[in-house]
Amino acid sequence: MRTWFAAIATFVFFVPAAHAQPASPDWNTCRSDTAKPAVAIAACTRLINGKKFKGAELANIHLMRALTHVQDNDDVRALPDFNQSIQLNPRVGSAFRLRGGLHWRREDRERARADLGRAIQLDPKDRQAYLWRGLILQEEDKDEDAIEDFTRAIELDSGLMDAYRGRAISHHALKDNTKAIADFSAMIERAPKDVRGWAGRGEMHLNERNFESAVADYTEAMKLEPKDADYVYNRGNAFLDLKEYDKALADFDQAIKLNPKMATAYSNRGTVFLQKGDLDGAIVAYGEAMRVDPNDPAYPLKRAIAWEEKGDLDRARADYDHAIKIEPVYENYMVRAAFFLKRRDYDRAIADVDQMIKVRPDSVDAYDYRASLRIEKNPNDFDAALADLTQAIKIAPKNAGAYYNRAAMYRKKRDLDRAIADYDEAIRLDPDFAFAHNDRALTWRDKGDFDRAIAGYTAAMNANPKDPAYSRHRGEAYLMRGDLDRAIGDFTESIAIAAHARSHYLRSQALLRKNDPIAALRDADEAVALDTRSAPALMSRASVMRALKRPSDAITDYRKALSLGPDKEDRSAIEAGLRELGAKP
Repeated sequence: MRTWFAAIATFVFFVPAAHAQPASPDWNTCRSDTAKPAVAIAACTRLINGKKFKGAELANIHLMRALTHVQDNDDVRALPDFNQSIQLNPRVGSAFRLRGGLHWRREDRERARADLGRAIQLDPKDRQAYLWRGLILQEEDKDEDAIEDFTRAIELDSGLMDAYRGRAISHHALKDNTKAIADFSAMIERAPKDVRGWAGRGEMHLNERNFESAVADYTEAMKLEPKDADYVYNRGNAFLDLKEYDKALADFDQAIKLNPKMATAYSNRGTVFLQKGDLDGAIVAYGEAMRVDPNDPAYPLKRAIAWEEKGDLDRARADYDHAIKIEPVYENYMVRAAFFLKRRDYDRAIADVDQMIKVRPDSVDAYDYRASLRIEKNPNDFDAALADLTQAIKIAPKNAGAYYNRAAMYRKKRDLDRAIADYDEAIRLDPDFAFAHNDRALTWRDKGDFDRAIAGYTAAMNANPKDPAYSRHRGEAYLMRGDLDRAIGDFTESIAIAAHARSHYLRSQALLRKNDPIAALRDADEAVALDTRSAPALMSRASVMRALKRPSDAITDYRKALSLGPDKEDRSAIEAGLRELGAKP
């Protein structure tokens, strides 16, 4: 039948047998699938104006003319005919379904759903009505309801591929790719020549990072439709994620051959070249993407990265500027701010964050970022940094992270009481905020309150038992308090979670204080092995060497530690140790 939804709908005319009319030229033309729309409409009009038909028969003719108007893209004339058909015979469910389809095409989803609901009431086995209503619900992001309708359509007709596909898409929208894959697999099983099943399942495999399966499915899709650039391109993406760069490049080249205006294929060629270390090739490919689509800022941003890696900072800066000129949005200013930060051009970085705030004045992250930049530019600019962090709290007073960030700034400033107050608020808002528990404990330790520090570390360990830092920090507090057994126990627990040089050399110190230099040496050796550039690890081993009466080894470790540029406090301790051993610093 002549409808815009003919591919998925079959309309059966309702003509009561008692009133069936003998064939006539106008009757046949009005019903014809092959007549030109204007000819068919004229025939239907003559039948209507002849006033020979009434009731259901006349309703049918109006319905036929409505469908022909739809075929002729004349929705304005189609709607009155649908209305008249339904008024004359309100018991035909398919008429409501078809008028619902017209409302859907006109984007009047509310009326469309109402008509389709009425169609289902009149004919509970109308699979197309369930299918169409499901598709409308899907457009309205009501995917759970859509799935119910798709499921009912499938129960009525297990060969309705559009219903499987629709349900798969809704499952994907609800982040259930397993069920989406199952529906696309059902399509493939029932209609292996329907490319949408292979392509849809390939996309789901890409989303699930099942790249080998994605390659297999897109390969099948390409066999069915070898000239579809999208399938070739998507297989290229799967190869790219598999790091099979030559195959990915071949697919992107083929996609470009099939669709020379596919800018993303040029861009992904650039990514392949970048991964292969071919910066010149990447720059050329990103330039081609920019030529094909000059209005997408992603391509100059990507080329800027290639210019940076090549060391051409002026051209990198020009591409960052160009991206912002195309689209002066928050994210693009943020990327350029990071570029300036790497160059230690703090003023320009801060200026870009100013623009981020201008574009998105309610961004807590932007104020946090600007605060950190102010401190990097001037480590003593606490007032300006704290003003930004306070503004972040005003924007989001229930954001535990905002209080945590300001607490960290107060701690840097050595305003420990205000830091603790902010950590308290962060923990009140988020009792399982492990970082806040840990850092509040560090602050209590800075104040010399080891009991509260230990309690805080314990809370951090309870909130996140898999982080080795918290047990290590508690061990340090026990070590500073002189509780060597508990300190050793915590360092051992930390090492069991993840080996770390600091945990080993701290346990070494505790063991040395317990007069076990042999065990202490094992830990000190392990600490140095884990981090050969750790001055504290070398210092710790030097202390063990002294206890073992091995002064020359101690001197060697002290001098290695000194060569690593330790901080002022460690440098003084190293120099003192060398002097005690009769060696020059």
